[in-house]
Parts: sequence; structure tokens; C-alpha cells
Amino acid sequence: MKQYKKSSRLSICVLIVMAAVILWQTSCPAKADTAKTVKLGQTIQVTGKGDSYKSSDNSVAYVNSEGRVTGKKTGTATISITKGKKTVKQSVTVVPNGKKKSISVCADEIQIVKEQTVFTPENAENVENGTTQSTSFYSFSTTITVKNVSKKAAKKVILTGTVEKEKLTAKFGSVAAGSTKKITLKGKTSVSEGTFQPATLQVYSGEMLSVYNYKKQSLKFQYGAEDKKAPVIRGFIEENSYNQSMPYQVVYSNDKNYNYFRYVQAEDDRDGKVKLTVDTSKVDFSKKGIYTITYTAEDKAGNKAKAKAKISVRVANSLDSMADTILKQITKPDWSDTKKARAIYNYTRGHVAYTGSSNKSSWENEAIRGIRYGTGDCFTYYAVARALLTRAGIPNIEVTRVQGHGHHWWNMVYVQNGFYHFDTCPRTAGGRFCLVTDAQLSAYSRGHGNSHIWAYKKIPKSATKKLSSVF
Repeated sequence: MKQYKKSSRLSICVLIVMAAVILWQTSCPAKADTAKTVKLGQTIQVTGKGDSYKSSDNSVAYVNSEGRVTGKKTGTATISITKGKKTVKQSVTVVPNGKKKSISVCADEIQIVKEQTVFTPENAENVENGTTQSTSFYSFSTTITVKNVSKKAAKKVILTGTVEKEKLTAKFGSVAAGSTKKITLKGKTSVSEGTFQPATLQVYSGEMLSVYNYKKQSLKFQYGAEDKKAPVIRGFIEENSYNQSMPYQVVYSNDKNYNYFRYVQAEDDRDGKVKLTVDTSKVDFSKKGIYTITYTAEDKAGNKAKAKAKISVRVANSLDSMADTILKQITKPDWSDTKKARAIYNYTRGHVAYTGSSNKSSWENEAIRGIRYGTGDCFTYYAVARALLTRAGIPNIEVTRVQGHGHHWWNMVYVQNGFYHFDTCPRTAGGRFCLVTDAQLSAYSRGHGNSHIWAYKKIPKSATKKLSSVF
């Protein structure tokens, strides 16, 4: 009987201990999982879904409301994942990532806290075919408020998105730590209701750019150092925009749609191609002459580059009218410059007969005479080709022989991102010089009595890619 009582007491004690263990397990946090590793400027998703997430050190590893962890600086932090009454902890270690620096503020720490869009009906009257029609549309005003939940200031915040199909860009500038900032954007649409739909969020902080894509729900860090380098502007700029007294770009006074960016581009080492703007305020488009324009390029970090270029303004005259008539017969508008140049070469060489004489006082007058009568010498061929090339919008310059027997004129034209020789004058020794390189023309010249010797240092070097053969 005594033995039975002792055994009963032991069983009761065991049950009490087991109950205590179960109670402790359900009420206390679980042990931390195996430590996860994330590189600076990269993100990981914590294991397991929770109702809320919290980081023990947001300056090392920030966790957003969806459990995405961003490595902000090297070190270790503990992420607490709470679901109901249960909390699980994960250890996260942030390790170096090449040249990427610590991140003051990541995009997850800039949150949209308020958005309000107000639509106002508008009416517009259009007169068409003698009748007046009323068209309804809506103007809208969208006010967006963002908050920086970090303990550091964001250098610059840019938010893009849409209200219906209207694209909007909100440039908040700097946003102080823990503060809110709002901006109002305006636009027009054909619908009467809608809300702002965010697309991307760019946050410049310290030496990193953090970009969040709302559609892909992805967060990326693009830079490893602060962007202090301005874009590079290339093409027909500065001394590369003209040769001797001839600008490569010729703009007709009545051409309001001239593309100033066809031969000038800007590229940034981080942003890639950068949008260009051009200032033509110092150009008198009503007067023939040579003028200076200014190109400006700005990257996403605000670094600017400027470059000047010379252009030639031309007022269309009778020569241009003659050129228009010819170009309509021998070319098509959708042809490439290369194909148009070949057509101009064939026309000029076939139309003008070599007689050994010309009036060299004016290339324009000689071009008119050459087109009208179809006779002349090398200067005539050069002048006719120049008139047609210029009117076709193909950059071209004059080249002359500087050594050898007598004078000789020909053109150089710019196609396929390079200059090529363009000599339409026939030679008794044969040969065609339609879009040929320096090497091709020099080789011909050496074998034919130094037929083409030019001021090599004063004339642009040709492209090296062969487009045509001499024979």
C-alpha cells in the first residue's frame, strides 16, 4: 500500500513537469533559426509568414511589413516574426558586397501614407466642318504624401506612377528622418474617377540608389558609390561639329521638325542613355549663317553636362527647289542615308558630262549650272553632289587636293556613323569612289599618280568599315 502511494506521487510530479514544459513552449518565443546571410544592398525573404515583423537593428537589416529584409550595413540583427501569440526569431548577418557601401535609407523605408485624387469636369468646344461639338474631359489633382520611417534623411526621393493612363512623376527632393512630405500633381484624363497607381520609387541615400518596382514587388540597389560623374555628350559637338568653316548640321529656316539629336547623344556611366535638351535661342532662323547651339544632359543624380555645337542655317532658294525635284525622282523618303547617297552618286556621275571647265566663284551657282546644262569639271560634280546631299539631309563637307597636278574637288559624306569619301567625277583610269574609306582612296591614289592627296590632319578620318569597292 505504501509502495502504491509513492508511485502515484511520482506520476503526478511527472504530469506536472510535462504540463509546465508544454505551457512554456506555447507561451515563450522559439529559439532563433539558423542564421541567414544577406549581402549589402541585397534582399531576402524571411522564412515563414507572420502578422508582423520587427528587426532588432534597422540600421543593419531593415524588414518591411511583408517580411522582406534589406542588408543596410555589415553586422548581425535578429528578425522577430509574430503570428498570433507565437513569435519566431531569425538571425540575419549582413556581409560586404564588393564596392557597395552602407545604405542610409532603403526604398522600403519611404512609405506612401496618403493619396488623394480629385477630378473636375471640363468642357472643350471643337469646330469641325462648320459645326460646333462639345467634348467632355476631366482635369485631376493628385496629392501624395510619403513618410521616411528611418532614422536617416533620404537625399532625394522620386516616385513615378499613373492616374489611369496619365503618367506622373513626383519629385519630393530630400525627405528628413521620421518626417512626411507631400506633393501635388495635375493632369487630364477622359475618365471621372481613379487613384494614383505607383510604378517605381527611387531613393538616393548616402552612396546608394534604392529602386522599388511596385509591379514586380522587387527592390534593387544600383550604385556602390555616390554618383558625382556627369553624363558624356558625344557626336557633332564642339570641334567635332564642323570642319574648316562648314558645320556638319545644316538646318533649313522653315524646318520646324529638324532633329537636333540625330547626330548628338548623351550617355551616363550609370543611367545609360540620357535625355538631351538643346538651346537654339541664339539662332536667327530667318537669316542664312553659322550659329552656335548648346546641348544639355542631366542624369538621375542631377549631374549636368553641356556642350556647344555649330550649325548652318540655310534659307531655301531656287537651287533647293531644283534639288527637291531631282530627289523625288531618284530617292524615296523611307530610304536610309546610305541608299540615298548611292542614288545621288549615280545621278551626279551620269548627269554631268566632263568638259574640263567651271565657274568656281560660287558652289551654289555652279551647282545650278551643272544641273541645268549637265556639263563641267570636278568642281561641278562636287557642287551638284553637295546640293543634293545637303537637301537630302546628309552631312557632307568639301575636300580638295593639296598636292599633285592641278586642283581637284570632291565630297565626304556622313553615313552609318562615319565619314566616307564621295568623288563623283569620272577618271580616265577608271574607278568609282562612292562611299570609300581613307585606306581605299589612298591606295588608289598611290597607284594613279597621286590623284587624291588631301590635308589629312585637317579633314575628318573616315570610318574603317568598307561599304563599296573602287573597282
